[in-house]
Amino acid sequence: MSSDGRSQTKMEVSSPRVRSLDKTLRFPASHITAGKTLSTFNAFPYFIETLFEFGFRTKTNDDLFHHFHWRRSAKSPDMAEISYLFRFFEKNDWGEGEPWSLRQTAVYHRLDLESADGAWILIKPHRQITIHLLGLSFTLQNWRAFLTDNMSILAKIEDKTVYSHAEEAHAGDYKLTFSDRQKIQALRRTLIQASALIQSSLDLSVRIASFWKTIGAEQPSELKEAVCQELEDFVSEMTYNETRVDGLLKRSSETASMLVSILEHRLDSSSLRSAQANEASLKANNKALDASKDALSTLKDIALQGKLEQNIGHESNVNIRALTVVATLYLPASLLAGILSSHLVDSATDGHFVVSVEFWKFIVILVAMVVVTFSLVFGIQKVSKRTYKRKLAKLMESNHV
Repeated sequence: MSSDGRSQTKMEVSSPRVRSLDKTLRFPASHITAGKTLSTFNAFPYFIETLFEFGFRTKTNDDLFHHFHWRRSAKSPDMAEISYLFRFFEKNDWGEGEPWSLRQTAVYHRLDLESADGAWILIKPHRQITIHLLGLSFTLQNWRAFLTDNMSILAKIEDKTVYSHAEEAHAGDYKLTFSDRQKIQALRRTLIQASALIQSSLDLSVRIASFWKTIGAEQPSELKEAVCQELEDFVSEMTYNETRVDGLLKRSSETASMLVSILEHRLDSSSLRSAQANEASLKANNKALDASKDALSTLKDIALQGKLEQNIGHESNVNIRALTVVATLYLPASLLAGILSSHLVDSATDGHFVVSVEFWKFIVILVAMVVVTFSLVFGIQKVSKRTYKRKLAKLMESNHV
């Protein structure tokens, strides 16, 4: 940017007056200076298209079209004009982020077919470029390093996917994360851009060959042969680079697919183990709950049985006490009434009672009656216990149901 805020770029100009390639004019130009230069050289309008490809950018340009055009001048049929863009990757010195940057150079050439004089305009030329029609050949020099760097990035992630355990990560195993998948995606984006750049360069070489075939008819045979050979070499090497890029794209796609499969498989295995652990824990909890229910039911039965037995004992005690009270109350009176009303006891003249000689029979009968009475009491108590036991059994059965 210039001090007035307008964008600047480097422009290299060569004219018929500057015969030596080492004496080309190289200077930073604002858009005003560039416009004046184009007006001075009377460049055809197609070259203006290339100017829109330059300027301040915050991201890589996805448009990789070469904008190749050539025309014979309408004013002078012996004058031909050609313009195009060629792009290439260049190693940058940023130290962070992507190590390779996409560069571009705009070329304009006006050629006098009779005198072989010409004028050149190069926008953002490479520092090692020489001014001739086959200047695009220098773009081949960085492809090998570019592909080697990207192949190294892919190989590191590829080794992780090939030599990692699929089931689960083991001790000393490679660490596989989703960030590796993101790295592959970034690599594929660069390779797709490189593939498009190769296609554009190959198409540009075809068009340059066609242009040279048209204007080079009068050129020496040695020059024509050299130019054709240079173009063939360029196409051959660029085609090889295209094959390598396609191979890297295929490998990166397979590596990404395998990486995602391993991550998904590990996630599924982890989820399955968690589900199995949860199921086992649930079964253990259910067993503990069933055992608690059984223990609670047993305690409830014991408590109910104790309560019923307590009720039975209480009722038995009440009956016994009642019978005891009855026997205690009525037995003396019964004995006295029986004795006094029988002929076994008589009243003497002096007012005293006299026992008969058969009084022993009364004693025997009385003892028998006492035995019968207590037998009835014990019998009633036993029947009462049986009744309560049947009630207890019914309650226990209904409680279990």
